[in-house]
Amino acid sequence: MKNKLFKRITASAAALTMFGTALLSEFPVLTARANSSITYIKYSWNVEEKKLETTQIATADYNNVTGGGSFPTEPLSGTYYIQNSLNVYSFREVKKGETLNLIVPEGVTLNFTKGFGCGYDTDGKYATLNIFGGGKIIATGEKNCAGIGGKDNEANGIITIHGTTIEATGGKHAAGIGGGEGGQDPDEKGEKSKITIYAGDITATGGIDGAGIGGGDEQPGARTYIYSGKVNASSLKHGAGIGGGDEEGTFGIHIYDGKITATGGEGGAGIGAGEEGGNLRQKDNGGGINIYGGEITAKGGGISEKDNVHAGAGIGGGWDEDMSGTIFISGDTTKLTAQGGIGAAGIGAGRGEWPFPNGDMKGEITIECGDNSDLKIIGGSGGAGIGAGFQGNMQGKAYIFGGIIKITSGYEAAGIGGGREGTFDEGGEGGTVYIGGGDITIDLLSNAPQLADSHAIGRGALDEKTGTLYISKDNNKTGRCMRVDYRLFREKEGWSGTAKAGSRTDKCHAENDVHITVCNHKDVNGKSGLTYTIPKNDNYHHKVSCKYCGYSATVEHESGTCPCGHQEDTKYDVKVNTKSGSSQTYYEPWTETCSVVNGKTYFCPECEHKPSDMRFIGWAVNGDTANLKQSGDPITVNEDKTLEAQYADLYNITVDNTIPDDNWISVSPAKADEGDQITVTAHPYGRYRLKSIIIKNNGADGEVITTANAEPGQNKFTITMPAADIYITAEFEIDKSFITGASLSLGGEIGINIYLSLPDFILNDSGAYMTVQGPNDDEPVKKLVSGLEITENGYLINYKTNAAQMGENVSFRLYTGENENIPIWSSDQKSSYSVFKYAVKDYLDYVSEHGPRDLFDLVDTMRSYGTWAREYLISTGKVPDTTAAVDDPVDVLDVSTSDLSSYKLVKTGDIEGVSVSLILESKTALRIYYSGDAVDVTVKDFKNGSVQFNTGTKGGKNYVEILDIGAPELDEQFTVTFGTLGTVKVSALSFAELALSTYENDESKSELCNMARSLYLYFDAASHYFEYLEG
Repeated sequence: MKNKLFKRITASAAALTMFGTALLSEFPVLTARANSSITYIKYSWNVEEKKLETTQIATADYNNVTGGGSFPTEPLSGTYYIQNSLNVYSFREVKKGETLNLIVPEGVTLNFTKGFGCGYDTDGKYATLNIFGGGKIIATGEKNCAGIGGKDNEANGIITIHGTTIEATGGKHAAGIGGGEGGQDPDEKGEKSKITIYAGDITATGGIDGAGIGGGDEQPGARTYIYSGKVNASSLKHGAGIGGGDEEGTFGIHIYDGKITATGGEGGAGIGAGEEGGNLRQKDNGGGINIYGGEITAKGGGISEKDNVHAGAGIGGGWDEDMSGTIFISGDTTKLTAQGGIGAAGIGAGRGEWPFPNGDMKGEITIECGDNSDLKIIGGSGGAGIGAGFQGNMQGKAYIFGGIIKITSGYEAAGIGGGREGTFDEGGEGGTVYIGGGDITIDLLSNAPQLADSHAIGRGALDEKTGTLYISKDNNKTGRCMRVDYRLFREKEGWSGTAKAGSRTDKCHAENDVHITVCNHKDVNGKSGLTYTIPKNDNYHHKVSCKYCGYSATVEHESGTCPCGHQEDTKYDVKVNTKSGSSQTYYEPWTETCSVVNGKTYFCPECEHKPSDMRFIGWAVNGDTANLKQSGDPITVNEDKTLEAQYADLYNITVDNTIPDDNWISVSPAKADEGDQITVTAHPYGRYRLKSIIIKNNGADGEVITTANAEPGQNKFTITMPAADIYITAEFEIDKSFITGASLSLGGEIGINIYLSLPDFILNDSGAYMTVQGPNDDEPVKKLVSGLEITENGYLINYKTNAAQMGENVSFRLYTGENENIPIWSSDQKSSYSVFKYAVKDYLDYVSEHGPRDLFDLVDTMRSYGTWAREYLISTGKVPDTTAAVDDPVDVLDVSTSDLSSYKLVKTGDIEGVSVSLILESKTALRIYYSGDAVDVTVKDFKNGSVQFNTGTKGGKNYVEILDIGAPELDEQFTVTFGTLGTVKVSALSFAELALSTYENDESKSELCNMARSLYLYFDAASHYFEYLEG
């Protein structure tokens, strides 16, 4: 009866189982807690579908700023709703370590004339700002302070914009939106410093040395994410439009969509680094410049002649610094214009400073856009379209795998590669370039014929190192075949020709304009570049190759006259005939015909059609019914062939009609083909249940194919028809009630839970009932089966005992509505009981012997507690000495008063005669006694929640009784307030502490002290076990 016990936690109880600043009078404070609900839009980015999504948020928990020119002066947190337009004439900021939700609805303008702070300071503390609403914010930072973001000596905290119009202007040395001057670098991972723009109309202007959006002076740009909206970002001088401040790069820029215009200040990139900055960080680490879509215009500072010695790239590095890190551009519909300042690359490095060897491109640039993209990349005079700036080398790598791309070099610089070499032979070297896709046009510009030796891909003018171009399908990383059209230098219109495969690199490493695209195996004038070769002794294939891209493959000849000149061989028809309908009424036959080359192999197909009452047995080829072919069999075709489907009767299914005791089975359908699904239904009679279904070959005496045992209540089986006639019989047996498991609930009492599987004849009997009788009952207690709780483990019947009754049996009986006693079987159904008896001790014995090990400590301490609770209650006359024992008592030695010191009762005020006792003879309850007149009492738990309690008097004292304390709750501290007299803070373990501190050395109180010690160990083990279960 103790097999197949299970572990779970009951829903009713923890269970042990097996199965501010004042303002001027003319500017009164006008913030108040709002009473009515407001709504605003929150944006998010759907990563899977790559689109912006909106959620409408409603809240009544906000501060309402009603106007009058006022705004709270203290650092802010929480939610603020700006009801009317107002000007704020002093600097305000978000509190470090807190979040501010600032809601500016449509039609409202909030003007911070000294800027608005959301900073990340040198102590690592940061603020979080979320801006919502369709209104407008104007923020103008003071010197060293961002318009929105960090103040002096701070980077920005976390700033997120959800659709608001923003005009943010940084003070000198600070960003429009982003960092203040100096301070700690932004958090590189974006966990404490980040700028996110989901939507809105954003104009951000950095002060001198500050980025429009990003870093302040000598500060990298924090991670920046732009998902949509209109963004216009620029720097007055030395900063990037989006990215780093003076002398710094970025921790990562990610643009997904939107209309973006980014203009660097003098020496700064449009998107990327500020002047003398070039470290863009790596895409794989969350950094780099990453463009996934949108319409982007990025112009480096220094485009005009007055700034021509301080110029930054359109996208990439700033003046006088090498570019490192990654630039990644993708998107099927991306529209991009990237223009470098004078001497800077369109995408890559800024202009190098004479005579120092700066302006190198040392990073990686990847472009893999789609066929609907449009990219225009323009190098400033002396700077490459993609690559290095003036006087710079391309030491890094460029990968172009897709996109419609127009590249225009700066004068005397490469289209992709090095900048123009300097006066003292600085720079100009080409780098490593992979081209495996896209449609790329490179126009070279030169203002002096004698310097016209810059390459489309490779070196700038005057240098000799061309770099390496990987354009062959074997080495360009995509395997695509690429074609190169070229236009000789100074030819203005059209293309001069198409390079042969072996000359593609030479044409790119030359002073030519080039057009590179995926090869269509034709030259620029449409002439085919394919040549064909027919191998000897192979009548079915030819080799084709393209002289423009190096494509080469061996393929099958095309039908008819092949382009290679091969004439197709003789073919024969193969006709396949099948039937449908039924054996009595055939429909029109199905016929399919294909042509097969003489001598080729044809494989017999699957039979797609058959009569509903027949099965397919094979194909008769040209009438040969004696040698049927099966699906997949090969046929050599040397003449016309006809395959005629052959059919036979379905296999028979016979059911046993001699099953005794009025039990029977039925089957559907009565005939079937191999692989069909057959349903067998059992029809038990009376108190019988299906035991098993038996399938035999060819009749009652045939070989048993399979036997399927039925689960309780299961009367249907689905079987797969074999390739034979079958006979089906069944075995039935009397349906039984049996134990499926047992568990204990450790509440104020110990609950014995018995789970049963009940037969249908009991469940269908509205009068069927069970009785349960335990040590607290004089007569059995009747419970209708229809009222039992149904759990995943069976029907539940339970009984509750106190701690001293763990050895006492509880008796369970089952009856029909006619009062017939029905046996209860063990879980293995080998033993039956008219009365099933079970005690808490039975459960503890089983766990001690069989495990699980996780329960050993709890079971051992539970045994000890039950033993000493019995001894104690017998010694006090609360229970008879005939109460069944769990174990022989053994002194508990490993708990002392000091172990329980934290549970000591604490009293405040003037409450007289306070004492405590623990009620164990029913539900575990805690009583607090006091002297004098009864007063009003309240009881709160440790969460300040109200607690159910009773009051009464005993022995001339009043008491408060806290009810039903479960095992894991014995340490829970309750606060009992006695009117105006004072309070008592107490737990059930306070009784144990009091008992030990008073009687620890008193031999006459050994039962009490052992009970107190075992109670503490029981609580400790129960707490650890349930913490383990909760993970």
